[in-house]
Amino acid sequence: MEQLKDRISLFWGNLIGDADEFSIDNRAFNAISIISIIILLFLLPINIYLGLPFVWASVAITMGLLIVLYYYARYRKQYAYSMSIYAAGSYLLLVLNFFFNAGADGPTIFLFFLSFQLLIAFTPQRQHLTWAILHIVLTVSLLYIHYWYPEWIMEQYAKPSDRCFDLSTSALIILACMYCITIYLRSNYNRETRLSAEHARQIEEQNQQIRLQYQELEKLGQEKNKLISVLGQDLRGPLNSISSVLELLTTYPVPEQRARELQKGLLQTTRNTSDILTNLLTWTSRQMKGMTVSLQRVRLLEIVQQVLASQQSLSEAKSITVQVDISDSIYIMADPDMLVLVLRNILNNALKFTGNRGLIEMAAEERGNSCVITITDNGIGMFPEQLAQLFSMNIHSTFGTNNEKGIGLGLVLCKDFTEAQGGTIHAHSEEGVGTVLSVSLPLYKGISIV
Repeated sequence: MEQLKDRISLFWGNLIGDADEFSIDNRAFNAISIISIIILLFLLPINIYLGLPFVWASVAITMGLLIVLYYYARYRKQYAYSMSIYAAGSYLLLVLNFFFNAGADGPTIFLFFLSFQLLIAFTPQRQHLTWAILHIVLTVSLLYIHYWYPEWIMEQYAKPSDRCFDLSTSALIILACMYCITIYLRSNYNRETRLSAEHARQIEEQNQQIRLQYQELEKLGQEKNKLISVLGQDLRGPLNSISSVLELLTTYPVPEQRARELQKGLLQTTRNTSDILTNLLTWTSRQMKGMTVSLQRVRLLEIVQQVLASQQSLSEAKSITVQVDISDSIYIMADPDMLVLVLRNILNNALKFTGNRGLIEMAAEERGNSCVITITDNGIGMFPEQLAQLFSMNIHSTFGTNNEKGIGLGLVLCKDFTEAQGGTIHAHSEEGVGTVLSVSLPLYKGISIV
């Protein structure tokens, strides 16, 4: 049943034209032309049976004219031309039908009501007053002509029963036609209402999306401004220190022991500044180009050893012990470069905020299809408020236990890069006790990478 309804709807849609291609007035004209042609097909044999030669000839001519006008409106897209001819032709045929088919005693007056409804159904609203005036003037004029000049009216009914039958059938057909037109217009109205509501909903969704994007851009702009401000302060200080130390070493005689201490501090300042710049460049590249992730089989211990080597000087400077408990047989699915950046930033943070002769533990264990990597330190820990903002773009200057500088950007990258590899990152911290950072990544199970 549903398939039949869909086929009928599709067939009807093809007859009247697509809504995207034709205006609503044009489609209404096409629909009413089809309905009128069908009704005239019923009227034609009735008038032939009643022996009304002029009437059935008029019906046949009107039907032919409607077919031509429908063709031009539907397939030649000349709606305005067809509508004008339809209006002029309908008035002419109604007037002639009035004189040749019993005048006020025939069905022509009924047909004027139908004609008016047809015209206002498919013409622009600005023309409706014109049709109303024309119909009133013509109807009243014809009725007065019949009253004053009855000899002008031709009586074609052979007997009263023929007139009764003609009026009855005309009334029924006109009522059926008016009902079909009303239902069609109502369905069109309901359809346009649904489309308007849907369009309004889509516009509201787009506006909401634009508002969210605007808020996100505004937030991002504020974060970038804050980042630039913090960087301006945090990079100026180290660079000034480096410049001052180098000037001191090259201009004035400095005892060897003091020179070594200055060089050691200079090296540490340079490394801290380099770490800040590395994170900044990585974050900037991600903002501009997006992230390209290349997942592959990675031996975890190999990456950890690489990270330990890069942070060895910092751990030795503070006499911090880094213990590693990671099996050589653990393989994970990860992007090696991203994983190095994640673990290096986490370990670097742990070293910064762990005091001299502290302890950091790096471990990994398999949990289902994931590998959980934990880095635990016994450093200064964090307040709950600090922990809540740990992975956000809450950029601000940070200082380690030996005044190592940072801006908090590294952990933002850690979160983004971990999630890009299909993993998660979590932190637990207690002030004065230490911090635990956990990174969960998929285990390599011999699966193929597409």
